[in-house]
Amino acid sequence: MDAARWTAVQTLFEAALDCSPAERDAFLRAACVNADGVLDADLYAEVASLVNVEVHSLLRGLAVDAVDLPAMLSMEGERVGPYRIVRELGRGGMGIVYLAERDDGAYEQAVALKLVKRGMDSESIVRRFQQERQILARLAHPGIARLLDGGLADDGRPYFAMEVVEGEPITAYCDARALGVGARLALFERVCDAVAYAHTRLIVHRDLKPSNILITDGEAGPEVKLLDFGIARLLEHDGPGLTWSGLRPMTPEYAAPEQVRGEPVTTAADVYALGTLLYELLAGRRPHALDRKDPRALEAAILDAEPPRPSLAVRQAVTIEGDDGPRAVTPEGVAHTRATTPERLTRRLAGDLDTITLKALAKEPDARYSSAEALADDVRRHRRGIPVEARRATAGYRVRKFVMRHRVGVATAAGIVAVLAAVIGFYTARLAAERDRAQLEAAKATQVAAFLGGVFQSADPNETRGDSALVRDVLDRGAARIGELADQPDVQAALLHVVGEVYTTLERYDRADSLLSASLGLRRTLGSPPEEVAAVAVSLARLRDYTGDYAAADSLFRLALALQRGALGPDHPDVAVTLHGLGAVHYRLGRYAEADSLFDAALTIQLQHFGADALEFAPTYDFLGILADEMDDVDAADSLAQRALAIRRAHLAPPHAELAESLLNAGLAKRTLRRYDEAEAYYLEALAMRRALYGEQHSDVAHSLNHLASLHYNRGDYDAAERYAREGYAIRLALHGPHHVEVGASLGNLARIQEARGDLDGAEQTLRQNLALIRATVGPEHPYVGATLYRLGRIDEAQGRLAEAEAAYREALALYRAVWPDGNQRVGDACHALGALLAERRPAEAEPLLRESLRLRRADWGDDDVRTARTRGALGLALARTNQTEEAERALEDALRVLRAAGTDTTETQRFFDALAVLSLQR
Repeated sequence: MDAARWTAVQTLFEAALDCSPAERDAFLRAACVNADGVLDADLYAEVASLVNVEVHSLLRGLAVDAVDLPAMLSMEGERVGPYRIVRELGRGGMGIVYLAERDDGAYEQAVALKLVKRGMDSESIVRRFQQERQILARLAHPGIARLLDGGLADDGRPYFAMEVVEGEPITAYCDARALGVGARLALFERVCDAVAYAHTRLIVHRDLKPSNILITDGEAGPEVKLLDFGIARLLEHDGPGLTWSGLRPMTPEYAAPEQVRGEPVTTAADVYALGTLLYELLAGRRPHALDRKDPRALEAAILDAEPPRPSLAVRQAVTIEGDDGPRAVTPEGVAHTRATTPERLTRRLAGDLDTITLKALAKEPDARYSSAEALADDVRRHRRGIPVEARRATAGYRVRKFVMRHRVGVATAAGIVAVLAAVIGFYTARLAAERDRAQLEAAKATQVAAFLGGVFQSADPNETRGDSALVRDVLDRGAARIGELADQPDVQAALLHVVGEVYTTLERYDRADSLLSASLGLRRTLGSPPEEVAAVAVSLARLRDYTGDYAAADSLFRLALALQRGALGPDHPDVAVTLHGLGAVHYRLGRYAEADSLFDAALTIQLQHFGADALEFAPTYDFLGILADEMDDVDAADSLAQRALAIRRAHLAPPHAELAESLLNAGLAKRTLRRYDEAEAYYLEALAMRRALYGEQHSDVAHSLNHLASLHYNRGDYDAAERYAREGYAIRLALHGPHHVEVGASLGNLARIQEARGDLDGAEQTLRQNLALIRATVGPEHPYVGATLYRLGRIDEAQGRLAEAEAAYREALALYRAVWPDGNQRVGDACHALGALLAERRPAEAEPLLRESLRLRRADWGDDDVRTARTRGALGLALARTNQTEEAERALEDALRVLRAAGTDTTETQRFFDALAVLSLQR
């Protein structure tokens, strides 16, 4: 079939599609009459075969979609307008894109020149290409490929010239560079911004997909370029060439349901395509597994099937059809191309990102984001830790355990009144409903009310006259009267629990322990429901956690977990709370892998019950952030901390203990990222809240002071660091005595400040005191033991006790490797210390240690960091000793380059210089 014949077929095909099925045959018989008035039977048969073939509506479009085009002749070297074609870049259903150069002598310029294929220049397609030129001429945005020129070729075909974009499809670009979720979202925001700009010009793209979204590496970083508005639809009119019966140019995998149904297309279709793109960027696959070979199944999937949440999709291994055939997609592979693990990726996507993506993919246009700009705004809000607008509507947040609701309020007399008033309401309702024993339960409720009324009277300000001991006095009076309820053991057990929790909050741990233990024993004796026994066990477990009795805490949490799972089921929200508590204990014991698994299990349950920004998520996100910081995943730590803080800011009015906790964790993440000013702002806000809640003598205040000490140590302000550290140490010592793990944390902080100030004897004495304390409280295999040994090794080395230093470094390294078998900053530090110590005395032993340290430090800090340079220099010394001269010279030269640029002038630097000089003389 030649080009002229094909043009006739295409033109008649398009015209026939505009006719109703009943009119088509008559139209074709009339239209296929030749100049002699005779029916051209071959032409009629060709067009009729295309029109009448049962092509599913989703795939119906141009006649070219049903048959193969004739081979296209090469146009290399030909001239189109003022341009000479260099080579073909690509082709689509209608047009071919060429690399071309301006060839009229006016100026030099390379362009991407788009030209209608020969044989396809029917009247309708020419109109469509002319419309594309008009659309692109109205778009001037850095994220949209610019239209530079346009006109008609000598054969009458329209062309336009655009800027050349040498980039990669966005999905391929992100995967090739293993970009994390944050970097992918940043690029996606810019795609949305470009689409939103086009929408403000009343232009819908209608075929957004990765191949039309290229990323280039610019001087300022990656740049987004949107291509191919050739099937865009102007919203301001439906002129000729823009409304076609049966013609719905689209890519099915990214097509919105209304496009598949043939309904009018609006900006909502682009929002849907953006949702599909976001899903693919996050989950490594598209929302639907589509089979192009089965159009009806394909249509059903788009119209009816609900895609799984991205956080669930990344857990599933699937086989998908790609351009190059079937391709296996595994959780490990998807996570690897996002620089994380399947577990962490699941947590990163769960919540906000699931909700944002699925809102963009809603089946009905009205249920999606109102615009691409609104979608981009929600992504930005998520990245900044602000609650997103797409959160699911809920009537209210699930009522938490009674004591958990009031842990902070009990810090004031008004709080105690609120707690005790709530007890009346809770138990009056509960007792009145239980076992249908109305009269007896009413009597119990009356007794509770009378009992608490006496407590309220003792808290009357007219009686206390502003006594500073008001809170403890009121609580002590109430606790003393609990014994009056011995004939009502169920009520007595409940009040022992409540008041025990209050004492825990006030850090009167001995009183709390006796009351909670009595409540637990009474509950067991009474045969109370398992969930009530579990609630007391959880409270007592938290108390044991606070006092550093981690073995008892672990046992109590496990007891509660078994009771809750049996009574409430494995996926009850209370089970998630207990899993979180158990995870916190494992974190404090240095069992980070177990802690991570427990927090992940808690989060999985919470996701089933609560909205994306529910308050219940905050403590889990907080601890996951702390754990990520320990594991050197600093970006994840920052993201999780910001998410927890945003949730708590949205729900809790300051001052609030839980809000202060999230502020402190946000500061920790910023400190790890060396954004010290931001960290200090968070730390000071948390400290102010804690002082407002508790006064000066409280462990949470000491905790804040210890973090501020660490911050100022990092800044090099050792005076401020020591002042904060000693203030926190004094509070902890007064509260807990000398044998508590938190006292050890303060001692560790003091020791490193002493070392930095050159007081090596003082630092050594403090560290040895701390080492004995930590081994006694958390055991000999805790990473804190490793950290203390590592610091002792540095002091031994500085004082010339090399054998002692080597032993300390080796023990620290063994402990670190047991906790972080895949490597970690601390492993890198210990490898460096031991390797540098051995570099010139036993270089063969030193070399593998230094190479391991270099690998880890490069991964964490980059090639041009001083720490990496010091390890490279130490490796150079070891290599020089084993006659690996060329590599030794390179290592020493690279180390000196970085150290000199940083202004580092130490004895170590001089050793590197001297070694390099010796090597140069030898050569």
